[in-house]
Amino acid sequence: MSVPATQTYLCCTIEPLHIGSRTSTGHQEFRQGVAKDHDGVPLLPATSLKGAIRSFWSQDLAMPGCDGKGRECPQPHVCASCAVFGYVNQHHGEQSSSLLRFSDGRLCLGVFRTTGGGKIWLTTPERLATGGLISSSIQCDLIARQETHPVLLGNRVTEQEADYLRLSLGIEPPSNARSGTDHYLETREWEGRPMLASALQRLVVVEEPAMARAAGKFLQASSHVSIDGKTGAARAGSLFEIEAVPPDSLFSFDVSFVDPLSLGVVELLARDLGSGLEVLRPTIDTLDHLLLQAFEKAARLGIGGKRSRGMGRVRIWPIAWRRDEPTTGSLGWPDPTSRPMVFISHSSVNKQIARRLANDLRVGGCRVWLDEHEILIGDSVQRRLGEGIENADFVVLLISEPAVASSWVRDEIEAALAREKSTTPERIIVLPALVEDLGPERIPTMIRTRRWASLHRNYHLGITELLKSIRLNTHRERSPSSM
Repeated sequence: MSVPATQTYLCCTIEPLHIGSRTSTGHQEFRQGVAKDHDGVPLLPATSLKGAIRSFWSQDLAMPGCDGKGRECPQPHVCASCAVFGYVNQHHGEQSSSLLRFSDGRLCLGVFRTTGGGKIWLTTPERLATGGLISSSIQCDLIARQETHPVLLGNRVTEQEADYLRLSLGIEPPSNARSGTDHYLETREWEGRPMLASALQRLVVVEEPAMARAAGKFLQASSHVSIDGKTGAARAGSLFEIEAVPPDSLFSFDVSFVDPLSLGVVELLARDLGSGLEVLRPTIDTLDHLLLQAFEKAARLGIGGKRSRGMGRVRIWPIAWRRDEPTTGSLGWPDPTSRPMVFISHSSVNKQIARRLANDLRVGGCRVWLDEHEILIGDSVQRRLGEGIENADFVVLLISEPAVASSWVRDEIEAALAREKSTTPERIIVLPALVEDLGPERIPTMIRTRRWASLHRNYHLGITELLKSIRLNTHRERSPSSM
C-alpha cells in the first residue's frame, strides 16, 4: 500500500508568536494565553498551523468559486485546495480527508531569560531527537550525562547565568560537554542555521521535568487597553494581557504526505495567473513544492493571532525526509532495508499512543508495522497480522486492560512468542510496554516475568529504553560472535 511520506520541519519565531485563547483573570481584565502542552510548555496546535498554511495555499491555488475552507467549492474533488486539505462540501454532500496531516509543533529550543536581559536556550534530549536534530546514539549519550548535571552545548553561558538557572529551576549547574555543538547537533546543512547562531552557543540540555518547571520563562507578556473608536477613551474593563512565545524560539513538527492516487485524486486544478485553470500533477513531490511556497508566506504574513500588533512571523524549513523510515541512519543502519521492522500490537482503545509510538520509532531509525497503514479494505485481517509478525524483527506489545481482554492481542502475543522460540539461535523479539497501571496479576502469564517499558509513567524514558533494546539486540544478532 502507499505509506505516507513524513517530513520534519523546524519553525523559528521571527516575532512574538501568539496562538491561544482568552481566559478571564478577574472582573475587569482577562488574559490571552498561548496554547500549551500537558506540562505547560508552549506548543503550536496542529489545527492552527494547518489552518494558517491552508489559508496561504488557497490564496494562490484555490480554483474560482472556492471559499478556501472546504465548504463551498464547485469541484472539490479536483480543486488544488479542497482535494489536498480535505472538504465537507455542503452543496454536493461529498467529503474527503486531507492529503497533508500536520502534527502539533513541539518546542525544541525555548528562550530562557536571565538576569540583565540576557537569554539562554533550554532543551531536552527527547525534544532534540523528535525534531531530528540529534541521532538516537547522541540522545542516549546526553541522557547518560544528565545523570549528574545538565549538559552545556556551546561556550557562551556565563557563571552568573548558570547560577541563575540553577536557582530558578532547582538543578545542578550545567557541565560543559567540551565538544562543540556541531559534534552533537546535525545542523551543518541547516537552511535556518544563521537565525539560531546565538542559540547554538548558549544551549543547555536539561531533563524533561526541568523543562516543565521553566515553562513560564518561555513566554513574554504585554499589557494592552482596548480603545473606544468614537470617544478615543479606554473602554470599561478593557485591560488585557497577551502572552506570546518570544522571537528565536524553535519548534519542530511533522507533515505526513498521503499519495494523492491512493485516495483517488487523479488531477489537481489550480488558479493560474490569468483567468483559466492550471493542471497540476497529483504527486507527493508536487505537494512538497507547493507547501514550501506556502511556508514562505508565513515569514512575510505570519501565523496565529495579533498579527496587526506585530506578531506571528515565523521561518519554516525542512530538516529531513523520511517515508516509511528515516533517511538518516540514526541507529547506525545506513541501508534502509537493514533497519529493524517493529510490529506494534495494541488494542484499538490505545490507538492514539500506538500512533505516537510509531512516529517516535520511525524518528529513532526503525521501520514500523501498524495495522491502520498495512491492512487494506478487503484484506484478511488475520492473515495480514500473521504476515506482519512473521516479517517483524521486534514486536512491541502495548499492555493495558483492554489489550489483556482482547482476543486479537492475545493471538498476537502467542504468535510473537512462537516466532521468538523458533529463531536459531533464539533471540529476543517480544518487547512489552505498559500504557496504564496494571497489577502484576493482570499481566499476561506468558510475559509476566519479562522486564517491560513503562510508557504511562514516563513516556520519554520508556521510548528511550525501547530504542536502546532494539539497537542492542539488533547489533548483538548481527555481530560475528552471535553467528
